This record gives sequence, structure tokens and C-alpha cells, in this order.
Amino acid sequence: MAEKKGILIEGAEALGLTIGVRKEALFDIYIRELMDWSHRINLTGHRNRDEIAVYHFLDSLSLFQTGRITPGLSVLDVGSGAGFPGLPLKILEPTLQLVFLDSSEKRSAFLRFMIRTLSLERAEVATIRAEEYRKGEEPSFDRILCRAVASIEKVCYWTAHLLREDGIYLFQKSRNVKEELRRIEKSLQRLGLRVGEVSSLNVPFLHHTRNVVVVEKIGQ
Repeated sequence: MAEKKGILIEGAEALGLTIGVRKEALFDIYIRELMDWSHRINLTGHRNRDEIAVYHFLDSLSLFQTGRITPGLSVLDVGSGAGFPGLPLKILEPTLQLVFLDSSEKRSAFLRFMIRTLSLERAEVATIRAEEYRKGEEPSFDRILCRAVASIEKVCYWTAHLLREDGIYLFQKSRNVKEELRRIEKSLQRLGLRVGEVSSLNVPFLHHTRNVVVVEKIGQ
């Protein structure tokens, strides 16, 4: 009799992704450490393995549906928290060059611990507020990711100077964002940005609406 698949493996397959034995082991370490650290610091309100697999891992991996996460990209994860969405993406696509940005020393300590524990290369943590990160430097990121942190307008205002000319933002949102996008359209234009598309994300086993907002850089 075939062994019953776990929610993470089954959900990944529904997303068209394959998690092999080695990467499944990395996710298992991640979930174990996340649950352990969450007893000491506030990393997630979800303390059940299946809930973490759905609400955090599969939700993060759903970004692969956009076709905008591809090998070798330079990626900034703004407000990473416990590593979402960047860390699950990095586990599945290890060639990503990833910077986790979070202002909390405690959350940053967890992220550095996970990078060491999972032996991830081309990954680093910046413990600083988004509006203070790399001020005055040349654009260096192909993708900037943000999962339910602050407003689209604020994140773009803080980080637009870090995005390469053909780069894009990927914002994951739980609610209808049409009103927010209408309100910030002119502000985005002043930053040399525009909304490219808004589409729904199919997160297996999640019964909430999830959207991704793609914001493109068009120059000043």
C-alpha cells in the first residue's frame, strides 16, 4: 500500500511543483525549528504542522504560479518575519540570491539560524527598517517580495530605488486590492512604477482568497 502523502507534498504537486526527499527533509527541519522558536518569540500564530504547511509554506510557494520566480534572480524579501515567502522559495529554487529584510533582531536571529541550519548559500539577513536599507545605492534586485506587510504604497516608496529597471514587485494580499490600487496609482507613477497585473493565487487547502499584485518598474 502506497504511503499517504503529506499536505506539503500533495499541495506542492497541485501547484505543479516537485519536492524531492532532500528538500522535504529541509522543510521538515524548518517546520520543527519554527514551532520550537515560536514558544520563545512571536514568529507565527499557527502551531500545528499542517497549518504551517498550508498558511506559510504552500502560500509562499504559490508565487511560482506567476511564472515570475525563475532561477538565478536577485530577490529582496521585505518584512520577512519567519522567512515568508522567501525561505520556502529558496529551498525549492536554491539558485535565488536572497536578502531577508526585517527590523526585528529576534526574527533576524531565527532567519540566520535557519540559513546556517539548512546550509543555504547566497542568502543573507539585513536587520534594518525597509526605509533605511541601502539608501543611495544602485538598483540591485530583480524581484522585491512582500507578504502582507504594510501598504503597497509604503513598501514601494521605501524600496523603489533598489529595483532594477526591468524588475518587479510581487505583493501577496488576502483581500480585494482594487480600491487600494486606485488610490495609489499616481503615487506609483511618481516613483516610476505601475501595476502590471492583479491575479488570484490558488493555494491548495487554503479556503481564503489570495491575490498577487505585480508592480513593474517603468523608469522616471
